[in-house]
Amino acid sequence: MLSEWVSKKANESIFTTSYKIQHIATLFADPCRFKADLISFTGSYTPEEISGLAGRGRFHFASFSLTLYDLDIEFPDRGTAEVTLTATLIGETKNGEYVNATHELETILMTIIRGFSANVRWLRSYKNRTTSSRFS
Repeated sequence: MLSEWVSKKANESIFTTSYKIQHIATLFADPCRFKADLISFTGSYTPEEISGLAGRGRFHFASFSLTLYDLDIEFPDRGTAEVTLTATLIGETKNGEYVNATHELETILMTIIRGFSANVRWLRSYKNRTTSSRFS
């Protein structure tokens, strides 16, 4: 669900954009803690702050897709999941710059009544940026 709501198609309508941004908030508990020193994104955020940040980030892109893969899931106790995964963002900014960024993430998810409480920590980042007119 997260990758579906974060991703953006080139011809996405304003209504679809609004729908997706609103629904991103439903995936996170209040508060949600992030530790991502590599991108200066460390702290506790409300679901509304997370969806607002996602909306502002989406604004800079004409299109992009988020893919989550290489999931390694462990359940140390009831209601908690430790997930290590790889996330790749591929897209084009409104300025015509192509972006291909890959990050390895470690998350701790705890179930609650509505959504998940998540602690997210960036482990490694592998970034490639190209400004060519076509993907290689």
